[in-house]
Amino acid sequence: MGRNVTDAENVAECLSINIKDLFTLKFIEKNRFVINKYIFRSRLFFFGERIVELGSVFITACFYPENEDTYIILSYSYNQKSIQYRIKLVSIPSNLGKGVIWYFQCPSTQKRCKILYLAYNSTIFQSRGAYNRILYYPVQMSSKYDLHNTAYWSLNNSHRLEKLQKKLSTKYTKYFYNNKATKWHIKWIALNKQLNKLNALRLLSLVKNAPILKDRPFPLDMIKKLEDMANEYE
Repeated sequence: MGRNVTDAENVAECLSINIKDLFTLKFIEKNRFVINKYIFRSRLFFFGERIVELGSVFITACFYPENEDTYIILSYSYNQKSIQYRIKLVSIPSNLGKGVIWYFQCPSTQKRCKILYLAYNSTIFQSRGAYNRILYYPVQMSSKYDLHNTAYWSLNNSHRLEKLQKKLSTKYTKYFYNNKATKWHIKWIALNKQLNKLNALRLLSLVKNAPILKDRPFPLDMIKKLEDMANEYE
């Protein structure tokens, strides 16, 4: 059930830094000291898609794992004040037995996290658990009528399906190996089913509950068709 909380914020609305993105973008490189400008962007869908810049932060990364000298420094302006602080990078062994997994050490709680958020008028980026108020996920703030619609667009806009499709189209990744579906193909099938199911459920919720349609009910055969579509992807 959705929460109607005054001034509540969710992770999709606030600025965030993901450690995985920093490695992917080479903002963090082994045995290097580098400085880059990280720009926060968002997609707007209003009379066509466009990208807008929400802000930026300079990230200085020092990454020398052998010397245990691993940290980033964030530098930015907030309410016309210059802010700069260090965030330590810590690692734990991978459960696969190969290599390690890197995390931020939250500057407030000192706990490991992969994403840092700037929310609730905080002047520093912190882990989700560092805030005194709940930093919701978008789906948690949806009403019961909008729940599936929010989940659908959250998954659709994450482009996970497109990324898997792109990976499967590369030379070294296949749909099948020895007549068996590869793990990437299985993930693609599961994600595709999830997206189709959410799409059917959100349309079903719309035709059943949308106030604008309450005096113009949909034909029963249309509702039955949507129910069948949702059940098809169980």
